[in-house]
Parts: sequence; structure tokens; C-alpha cells
Amino acid sequence: MKKKIILIFLAILVVGSGAVYSFLEIKERKEINYRLELIREIQEFEKKFGFKETSNFKEYDPETEVEAFYLCYFTEKTVLPHSHDDPQLFLRWSKEEFPKVDSEKYDIFYYRAEALAGKREITEALLKTSLSRMLMVVVHEDFHEQMEYPSGIEEPLATLVSILLAQEFAKEKFGKESEVYKNLEKKLKRWTELSPLFIKYFGLLSELYLKYQQEKITLKETLLKKEDLYKALAEEIRQKTKKEFPYPLNNALLAFAMTCIRYFPLAYQVYLSTNQNLSETIEIFLNLPIEEPPFDLSFDLLGLEEIKKIEKETERYLKEIIKSQS
Repeated sequence: MKKKIILIFLAILVVGSGAVYSFLEIKERKEINYRLELIREIQEFEKKFGFKETSNFKEYDPETEVEAFYLCYFTEKTVLPHSHDDPQLFLRWSKEEFPKVDSEKYDIFYYRAEALAGKREITEALLKTSLSRMLMVVVHEDFHEQMEYPSGIEEPLATLVSILLAQEFAKEKFGKESEVYKNLEKKLKRWTELSPLFIKYFGLLSELYLKYQQEKITLKETLLKKEDLYKALAEEIRQKTKKEFPYPLNNALLAFAMTCIRYFPLAYQVYLSTNQNLSETIEIFLNLPIEEPPFDLSFDLLGLEEIKKIEKETERYLKEIIKSQS
């Protein structure tokens, strides 16, 4: 047996590292093909819940592979934007590297996105992330293509649906005892636990910056109190999750997060009110009484106050849905 092992080792040395590399390359190619097939499977699975075909995730070329989408959100250090829809939250992005922004002037949130709705490319980042994350991302971006709402409404609905639908797929594909399914359960628990924390600190920081704008406190006092609040938020997150939050907490990240979080608890309550019927929940979300902007404008071109008005009207509507189900 030892002679065989020695002979194999000598053969590798004679042939060179290329033999080892080829084996690893074949193994990696099999994993990529497996994941590409999973993407096709979950996109087909989505149709059971009323999804229409999208142009997302249709192209993969290892020679011209896009690694990821490098998003850079930034805002002023004493400004807390409402959401993606707030013009005070700036965005630059690239397919090559993170755009450069002055960190002395701005709070910055760097986000390496595995996918963007409307993009055909399948990125290296998507194929190399965890299976649970990959399934969520595919559903999330495909769900965006099913609707045309302001970001502050779309994002929490897409986030909830992406977790729940990926769970349904994982249960059917891998079973409820699988690591993939259990990871998705953990993600749902984390979202329901952390959303109230982010909402709470968004309120506290908004009050702080308002005092500064009203000249009730100095810039130095504002920045010191801001630091204390973000430290407190980090500590509460640590206590809930038993982990460090993976990104630096600042105004840019919080504004980005609130886009997904502000109405996530409400969306989850809608799901619970249907007796956890995912098909019914998705039907409710896809048929919100939101009028499209006039004159073929997109929601991106509406003013922030108009966006907030639409959000509040949608909030009232969903609360009525919950009430009617009880």
C-alpha cells in the first residue's frame, strides 16, 4: 500500500503540478455546473408561485466572467437618508472594483453584490457563495422583476419572499434536515430579530441629526453621540446573534438597510395572517393598489415626499389585509 502511495506521489512529481491543477479544475467545473443547474431549477420552481420568466441569470461565460457588482453607497456624516429612494444616499458602482469615495467627507457602505435585477450575467460571487445565499439571491432578484414599486416597498417584500421561497425549494430538494434549509430558517429568524433594532436606532439617529440641524447641539457633540449610538447598536446585534456585525455601522449602511427593513416586520405579519400560505402572500404583494407614476415616469424620478406618501398608503393597505384575515 505504501509503495502505491509513493508511486502515485512520484508520478505527480514527474507529470508536474498541472496534473493536480487539472483534477481541481475538473472538480470546480462540476460544482459550477451543479450550481448553474440549481439556478435553473429554482427559477422553474418560482413559476409555481406565479413568477413570470425574467432575463436574470441567463449568461455564464468563464472566459469573460463578471466577478461581482461593486456597489458604493455614501452619504454625509450628519445625514441619515430615508432609503434608496432618498437623493441624499448616493450610489456609484462598477463591475471591476469599488469606486473611490472620500471617507473623510462621507460615511461609506461598500457592498459586493452577487447579482442585480435585470442583469443577465451569472457572477463568480454568486456561484461561490453558500447554497442558501445563492438560492435567496436568485429569488430576490427575480421577484424584483415581477413588480414596479418604490424601493422601500419592493425590497422588504423581495427579501421576505426570497427567504420563504428558497426554504420551500430547499425543503423539496434537500429536505428539512438539510444544512441549506436550516440556514434559511436561521436567516428568517435573524431578519425578524434584527429589524426592530435597526428601526429603533434609525429613529434615535434621526432625532440626533435633527437637533444638530436645528443648532441645538454642536458638530462635535453630534459626532460623539453618533459614535455612541452605533456602538450600542453593534452591541445589541452581538447580544442577539452572538456574532459581530460583518460591516462597519454608519449612516450609509443604515439607510441601505432601512430600505429592506422598514416594512419587513409588516410584510412578515401579512405572511403570518395567511396562516403562512406563501402563494397567498405573494399574490397579495403582487397586487398592491399602487398606481404607476404618470407620464411613463419611473418611481426613481418621483420626489421623496411622494415616495413616503406611497409607502404610508401601502402600509395602511397591508394592515387592513392583516386585520381582515384575523
